Amino acid sequence: MGQEISALITNQQLEIDREIVHFAAQECTIIPLDIDPAHVEYFVTQAAQFDRLEDLLLHLEMKDGSDWDNGSNADIYGDGPCQHTLTTVISWIRSMQLQHFILEYYSDFASQAMDCYFVLVLNGNIVKKSVMIGDYGIDWDAYVDFTQQLGVDHYWYCDETKYFRYSNAEEVYRSQQGR
Repeated sequence: MGQEISALITNQQLEIDREIVHFAAQECTIIPLDIDPAHVEYFVTQAAQFDRLEDLLLHLEMKDGSDWDNGSNADIYGDGPCQHTLTTVISWIRSMQLQHFILEYYSDFASQAMDCYFVLVLNGNIVKKSVMIGDYGIDWDAYVDFTQQLGVDHYWYCDETKYFRYSNAEEVYRSQQGR
């Protein structure tokens, strides 16, 4: 089994509810997500059609979820239903008033990147050139540039103790919190 992780990453200074799994990393906060990759893919593909984050969010909020939800919301590794949905991500973006962030899904197998869905939002604007959807065709040099614009190490997901899967992140976070 390979690595599979999604995250919402921001460089904004936030007070995040202790119940939300999150980690400080350099100048950023990484919020790992237990989400069906189809939800992240849908967000990223829709982001490509908009210039402003607010317009994208309004568009997504008008949907009923059937466009991105395959009905199961199941973890592909059989760990049960995912804890987060695209609706969760949208509500966090709103409640945390995020204007600078990355939403990303990354998977690999045998240390070979398989899928990456990625979008960068700066100052409430979608950086169109940052939209990446795919597998072997990702421009990794551009990926590095976009992560650096937010101030996060482009290899954040290589800390597999935390970021192999959401369950790893949750376990590390809970142990750090003494729970």
